[in-house]
Amino acid sequence: MNDFEVNTHSNGEGGRKAGTGPVLRGVASFADRTRYDFKTLEIFETSGDLVLVVSPSGKILYANRLWRDSLGFEENDLEDLSLFDVTRTEDHAICQAWLRQSEQLPEQVREVELVFKGKGPLEIPVRGTTSAELNQGEVVCLRGFFMDLTRQLQAEAERQEAFELFHVLSSHAPVGIFRVDGAGRIFYVNRRWRDLAQMPHLPRPRGVWWQMIHTQDRDRAVRSWSSALRHGHEMNQEFRVQTGGEASRWVRIRLAPIGNGQGRVRSWVGTVEDITEQQLAAAVLQRTQEDLERMVQERTHALELANQDLAEFAHVVSHDLKAPLRAVSNLSEWIAKDFSDRLGEDGTEMFQRLRQRVQHMQQMISGILSYTRLGRVSSEEINLNFTELMGDIVQVLAPPPGIHVRWPKDNLTIRGVREQIYQVFQNLLDNAVKFMDKPDGRIEIEAERRGAAWEFSVRDNGPGIESRYHQRIFLVFEQLDNPSTTKGSEGSGIGLALVKRIVENRGGNIWIESEIGQGSVFFVRWPDSPVGKW
Repeated sequence: MNDFEVNTHSNGEGGRKAGTGPVLRGVASFADRTRYDFKTLEIFETSGDLVLVVSPSGKILYANRLWRDSLGFEENDLEDLSLFDVTRTEDHAICQAWLRQSEQLPEQVREVELVFKGKGPLEIPVRGTTSAELNQGEVVCLRGFFMDLTRQLQAEAERQEAFELFHVLSSHAPVGIFRVDGAGRIFYVNRRWRDLAQMPHLPRPRGVWWQMIHTQDRDRAVRSWSSALRHGHEMNQEFRVQTGGEASRWVRIRLAPIGNGQGRVRSWVGTVEDITEQQLAAAVLQRTQEDLERMVQERTHALELANQDLAEFAHVVSHDLKAPLRAVSNLSEWIAKDFSDRLGEDGTEMFQRLRQRVQHMQQMISGILSYTRLGRVSSEEINLNFTELMGDIVQVLAPPPGIHVRWPKDNLTIRGVREQIYQVFQNLLDNAVKFMDKPDGRIEIEAERRGAAWEFSVRDNGPGIESRYHQRIFLVFEQLDNPSTTKGSEGSGIGLALVKRIVENRGGNIWIESEIGQGSVFFVRWPDSPVGKW
């Protein structure tokens, strides 16, 4: 097979020597008759299409660079190949029809679609147009311009696979799935959607998606849909379904926009979930909650009445107990004075102890009254100067000369009922003073701001308390035996219980850190505003 020169005299350009430009391969006489000049072949070489020129018998005369590179051929590989060598067997009929074009309708442009075969397993699907090249009425060659369909077919295959996957998943999904256009018209629904919409007999329902919504809820559905359309956002709503029976079914609908890759909404995909059971459960829960609140209110009212009766009973009992206690105290004092010469030292001391026990009983009765009255007597909250309040408490307690008390002097403000705050710190200081076992006693009160509350600490260098008693000391009538306690200073056993109730009813808390021989620290967290219920 010979290379030949490309004639250029048809356009007046100078000739080229053999082999210096793109080459047509074929018989030598073909070069004399062809109208392909060098410029045309240069265009073919740089074309974005796959260009193939064959003889009327199918012999490959020319293939441009893109065709050769795409199929893995070198120029020399094409010398002995025909159109049938580079196409699939099932496409040979298409190739025959293309070649017959030279005999039947040589001037007609035809469209063909086939698959080119390259080296090895390489195949390229193409679509293109073919035509015949005439010279003086005689067909000298046939040319074809083809577009590579590989990416297009791959994209179509991926779309088909995605659709099939979507169809399989939606067919087995436990929720209804549907797709609509921008007007809300349905073009896809799965079986579950048809069941929920009461349309199982319609394989392809038509119309708008909200036809499934109960007539009383449709206006709300359309308003929600219109808002989603305007703003391009997802729609989430709960509606009743249009059913033939009396029982209503509830569904939760979600509709999300699907873009076209250019920022515009192409369609919408939605899900429908049956939430009837959830609605029924929510209704039952609501009724249960209402019944519970009613029962709580009734029990609370009954408890308030019981507490009121108990408080009145405690007041009456304490009043009735105090009178005979005063009589016992006075009588023991008179006997000790009038018969001191007969009683002697031991007898006088025993009567003294009797009066101390009577005083202790009176303190317990007073403590019980204070504990039961707590919360019943409402008082107005005010802002208190903590420095001045502590000064009043220390002055009333009058600690012995060997005990020194320090407290913040920067006039910090604490809010609450004055009597309650007074009781808290009076009881804590009184305990620290009462149980002090050292000649040089030190009690120090500090305050630190923590969020919307004050945290106070009352620290002493007293005997300390074992950890096993840290919770017990806040119980009513709990007292610890302490050898440092002086005669006549026994407490009522209600002080710390009263402190705990005051602090916790406000929403704060109280705790202790202490070890034997290391002193004690009581911490009190006092919120700015009451949280608890009295």
